Amino acid sequence: ITEIPLKTTSYEESILKKRFNAARHQYNALLGECLKRLERMKQDPRYKEAKVKYKEKETRKASRELFRELAKEYRYGEYDLSSYSNKWNAKDAFTGKRGHLSIGSAISQQLVKRVFTSCERYRKYKSEKQVDSQKIKGKPRFKGYRGLHSIEDKQPTTIKLKGDKIVYLGLELPLLIDLKDPVHHHCMESRLKYIRIVKRQYNKNIRYNAQLVSEGR
Repeated sequence: ITEIPLKTTSYEESILKKRFNAARHQYNALLGECLKRLERMKQDPRYKEAKVKYKEKETRKASRELFRELAKEYRYGEYDLSSYSNKWNAKDAFTGKRGHLSIGSAISQQLVKRVFTSCERYRKYKSEKQVDSQKIKGKPRFKGYRGLHSIEDKQPTTIKLKGDKIVYLGLELPLLIDLKDPVHHHCMESRLKYIRIVKRQYNKNIRYNAQLVSEGR
């Protein structure tokens, strides 16, 4: 992972600020919906039955199958949340374009993955106690005013690298590359997997950097 500062104007920063804020609202809405579905599923008597069965090695397989049935019935799954998130990236019926606050469907998919992973961790480890100074897996929290610190693409399709610029839904953001730096040079020569845009706060100012995730060992 190589982090390189982005050269941004006040106009580009205002657009990025709006998109990060839109991503925060999407994250909170997805988390609320996921927790709601999880709570409904946990109220089902079969859920408690599945938990009891999971404790015994002989009935663990039957327990997993019951969990899968419940998850399908209550639409508690990553794919179901993906369908729920599609409304934010739908195209306008008249113009055929996406809304000006669309962050891109691929980035929404990554938010879905992040939300569902945190909910699954909470579901599985809620009752476990603190062991070896590890944090207890508590209920996932909604993002407040500070919001998300990063947004990322699954592949370099929505957030792209073109030459020495990051292109993201109409924005062209030059990378402040120092090719004399061997780390920057290695990054630009390596095969790119995906890109993450990171928001950093320095005193009262916000700066945006790009994290280029390359193939490696």
